[in-house]
Amino acid sequence: MAERDELAQLEAERARLLSMIAYQNRSMRRRSPWLKAAALGFLCGSVVFVVVAIASIQNSVSDLILFIGFVGLSGYIFTRKVTVFGITIPVIAIITLSPGGPSAGETETRRRLADCEARIAKLKEGHS
Repeated sequence: MAERDELAQLEAERARLLSMIAYQNRSMRRRSPWLKAAALGFLCGSVVFVVVAIASIQNSVSDLILFIGFVGLSGYIFTRKVTVFGITIPVIAIITLSPGGPSAGETETRRRLADCEARIAKLKEGHS
């Protein structure tokens, strides 16, 4: 009887932890549309700049090469990940102030979920 109560409590805890993780993941996805719009705006602005640079007589080829090199270097740097206070975060997340790494308590929640599922499996194995 005690095993059934513990199993019910563990399953309730697992459901609660899964809902916490799902809520955090949903809130992370909600912030991304403005970032996509900013990236699209940057891309369109870059294309317009390149077209104007090519069409303009005042801009030289060296300016165009410098701009293309700057865009390439920026793309490389923004895709890198750095470790800050033990948390690995993409550079673009630091610049845009958006959460790029795990949220506070996420690693502990996932560890607790794994422990809970292991205990549930052990109880079910012993119950059968």
